[in-house]
Amino acid sequence: MQNNKPKLGISISMVWAIRNIIHSGLMEQLCSRFDVHVLFRLPAPSIEKICCEKGAMTWSIPELNGHSNTHLYKRTLNALNQSHKAKFGFQSEKYKQDLLRRNYSTVQRLKLLMRDGIFSAIGRSAGYPLLANLEKTLFKRVYDVGPIVNYLSEHDIDLVLLTAPLQQESQEASLMRACLQAKIPIAALVLGFDNLTTKGRLLEIPDYFLAWNERMRKEILEIYPGVGESRVFISGSPQFDFYADSSWGYTRVQFCEQLGLDPRFPIMLYSANPQFLVPYEHLLVEDLIKRVQNDTALKNLQFIVRLHPFDLTSSRWKTVGNIPGVVLNRPWSVKDNGSWGNIATEDIHLLAGSLKHSACVVNVSSTMALDAAFYDRPVIAPAYDVSAENGLSRHIRLLYEREHYLPITNSGAITLVHSPVEAIEAIKLAIEAPERKHQARKELTEEMLGKPVGSARNAIADALLKIVKKYPTSLRTSSNTSHNRLNL
Repeated sequence: MQNNKPKLGISISMVWAIRNIIHSGLMEQLCSRFDVHVLFRLPAPSIEKICCEKGAMTWSIPELNGHSNTHLYKRTLNALNQSHKAKFGFQSEKYKQDLLRRNYSTVQRLKLLMRDGIFSAIGRSAGYPLLANLEKTLFKRVYDVGPIVNYLSEHDIDLVLLTAPLQQESQEASLMRACLQAKIPIAALVLGFDNLTTKGRLLEIPDYFLAWNERMRKEILEIYPGVGESRVFISGSPQFDFYADSSWGYTRVQFCEQLGLDPRFPIMLYSANPQFLVPYEHLLVEDLIKRVQNDTALKNLQFIVRLHPFDLTSSRWKTVGNIPGVVLNRPWSVKDNGSWGNIATEDIHLLAGSLKHSACVVNVSSTMALDAAFYDRPVIAPAYDVSAENGLSRHIRLLYEREHYLPITNSGAITLVHSPVEAIEAIKLAIEAPERKHQARKELTEEMLGKPVGSARNAIADALLKIVKKYPTSLRTSSNTSHNRLNL
């Protein structure tokens, strides 16, 4: 160990982890306690440089290329994920499938319903563990994690922190399995508050979890009953920690100069979703802005429309961007199906400034409701659709009933609106009486964020240090360790 510090490997496998680990202050806390090795899924020279400046070493994980029938493996993995969601009856998956299938023929929908029935039967039967074992067997035949094992072993890594363990596109399952072979303990930081109910099944069980809050801790214990309570730490989420630094977001004058807005007049922030979730959101926003501009009581209201980073079809927002008084903001550039990219400090300034300097925040069932609640900004939540397609308003309403979002929906901290007329009235009230729902917003952030904003980085670093101290010698060189790795 270098300087008597334990060696911590940190996976940076998705764009969100760049924000959560590198820009939140967490990296500095980890480097003060550990000899940090950052493991990148893809080469990222500019981000690697930042990590090195903070005192970490960096390495790119070898690309995981399948050497046999990847098609069969992927079909098996999909079946396992669907059976997992059916096993626990997650409504989020049902709502998503209903949306995706809305234009299918009757015959197509019947076939898929039959398939859903099979997945449900498997999830609730002895076939479920058999399917899980088949996935493991096929993974070993298709993928070779040997190069990852070699790196971890050669560098005597004592503990690995996963930052997106439930996002299977992040390839962290391969890192988990490499750790299994190398006998290295794993701590998993749950990336998003929806991950446990929307992202499918964990392919391996980490030794320890870092959960946002008590609700998430209970979800982990319910979904993965082999996990003992002592293996779940409530750490908060680092994705909000940079808000604790008031220098993010500029002054109001600086922020408005940056975006070409007038600091004298109020700003409405609309935070958008990816297209697959809200297909005609651009029409909703266009209609809302035009209604606001035609209302004399709101004539000075300015607009920031913040696109979702995963919305790679931003051409649908062109008409909205051409409306006078509207600033269209794409948070950061992404690639690799939206899961990889660089979040620069300027991106965080724009995010924090958009929240800090807005009079109200409008979004459809978005995590940004939590960001806005931290800044004590009124949140208006449209639960309607303005397109000509029948049935989509019902889909929009159901988004607020997904398992992970119900605490926000039921908190009293947001104003749910079911028509354009209700939306206009809610915007007026938000500007006239921003203090309304202040207490509800405060209680929501306390419940959902788990720890005070700015303290998650310390809580995570402290938890990891407690974990690594449970293993006084490297598991790879200890022949008589009593560590029992959990199984699914």
